[in-house]
Amino acid sequence: MSIQQLSATYSPDEDRLMFRFNTAQGDEYRVWLTRFLCAQLLGNAQEGVVQILSEKFGGTAAQTIAGFRNEAAERTTDFKVPFSEPKNLPLGDKPVLVRKIKMEREGPLRMKFILVDGRVVTINLNEAMLRSMSLLLKRLVKQANWGLETDEPAPAEQSSATGVLH
Repeated sequence: MSIQQLSATYSPDEDRLMFRFNTAQGDEYRVWLTRFLCAQLLGNAQEGVVQILSEKFGGTAAQTIAGFRNEAAERTTDFKVPFSEPKNLPLGDKPVLVRKIKMEREGPLRMKFILVDGRVVTINLNEAMLRSMSLLLKRLVKQANWGLETDEPAPAEQSSATGVLH
């Protein structure tokens, strides 16, 4: 499924980010992201953008282009657009905690949210949506005052394969 719109808010009571996204079909998914998952997601988001651009431009050029596009996005992204009301809430009206995130690169870049109740939500991400997600998370991580270095690579998980976020 492809994302049409993203929204996220920091909940001090939960010390988590509530991440919401909706689809063109009007479905809205609500999940909780922990500090640990956000740290890994931020590191892997930049890597994903460079991977997508590498297919068109090659390694070094892709990194340079990603930097320019990130700077442009920071200046032009509008975070004030109201979030559309959902037609359907497939996971229910309360956010579900994400246990693990996997990023897959077979065809389009896919992100799988593995939820604590065993369900899996898979989304397709293009370069622009991945960049928007990263910008939104960076702002909220700063607001949460989690002390994360948002431009550093993601910390590796000791017992997982590359590309798995936990």
